[in-house]
Amino acid sequence: MSEKAQTTDAITASRACFVELQDLAEGAQAATLDHAGLEEQLSTRGRELLRQLYQDHLDLRAERETRLVSVADADEVTHRRVEADHERHAGHRLRPGHGAPAGLPGARDGQPSPRPTRR
Repeated sequence: MSEKAQTTDAITASRACFVELQDLAEGAQAATLDHAGLEEQLSTRGRELLRQLYQDHLDLRAERETRLVSVADADEVTHRRVEADHERHAGHRLRPGHGAPAGLPGARDGQPSPRPTRR
């Protein structure tokens, strides 16, 4: 399979998420929402699209990644065993409720999220 075909297959979920976002913007439901309601829906679903695209990228990267025979940690201790089928998931910044600034979904009562973003 070519790299282009592999990439296209890998981001199928992101494409579906984008189509749903387009359908919302073009559909009758959007016409019934006030500006604030539409903005909230687009913002929430737009973040979900970004999260999905990032996750699709991580999955594709994992497929393309060459496994090393051994790895060393920060203290230069060599490890010969690697977790089989280890999955990477999109980071805290793209998950709802994690480190959201006040006034955005995930914040509570105008206060920053109680679960701060890891840096």
